[in-house]
Amino acid sequence: SFEFAKNYQHSVDIVNAGNIALITTIEGSNAFLEHASGFKRLLEADKNGRHAEVLETLTRNITEFKTNAPLFILSLAHHQYNFLWGHAERFIGAPKLLLKQGGRTKVEGRNKNIHFYKLGLKENGRKIINLLLDKSIGHGRVLIDTKHMSRQARIDFRDLIKQHNAAHPEDQIPFIQTHTAANGRSLFEPGRKRTKRDELKARFRHRSAFNSASINMFDEEIIDIVETEGLMGIMLDEKRLVGKKLHKDTEAFAMRLPADTRELGWTPADIERIRLENER
Repeated sequence: SFEFAKNYQHSVDIVNAGNIALITTIEGSNAFLEHASGFKRLLEADKNGRHAEVLETLTRNITEFKTNAPLFILSLAHHQYNFLWGHAERFIGAPKLLLKQGGRTKVEGRNKNIHFYKLGLKENGRKIINLLLDKSIGHGRVLIDTKHMSRQARIDFRDLIKQHNAAHPEDQIPFIQTHTAANGRSLFEPGRKRTKRDELKARFRHRSAFNSASINMFDEEIIDIVETEGLMGIMLDEKRLVGKKLHKDTEAFAMRLPADTRELGWTPADIERIRLENER
């Protein structure tokens, strides 16, 4: 049988009793927005500075969820804009259009448009983060996954958490990315010139062993996770993990292996198949 774990000790008790402990996580705070049929209306309100509806809806739904069920981790962003912070580019072509991933909104306090991919934390976003981290509501603190957030949103969130951790050494908040890969870049390096092949096609760049897209972890984020004893889940998606240089290195490595490599159980036919797949 299984049971939803209320906290760490409860999860231990469930497992010790021979059962399965379920831990609740949600990908994307969009899940609390109820805007599936009203995205255009909310986007228009957002552009015109009318943010109260979004904040009221999220506050009500998140508070209700925290009160009635333990939620371990929530990723703030996912594929679509949620009126609170920017998200990272994920798709190209038709999927981007179908999922409404691209677009622009107004910079807070300025009559200037900004693309979702470059947007940082908005003021309402900071309020929702404080609500999630508040231990006094319902089942307590919800840890935050920064996966899918835009680069600027992650910089803003990083500053927010580092300020909290410096002021409250007894109450450290860990950094978390639940399904990710490394991009081999600094979070603070100058922005690269955007081209059609820039972010999502970065795995074809010959000079990098990493997929250097900004949706992946920057160097400083890896250090933050280690220093705060956080969580880093490595996703097993080839398109997200590596750049083309590593493909070539892997091919060369495979060709140097003896045909009877017992540890891997590879045969000459396996190595030939790998070589052909790499060529394709």
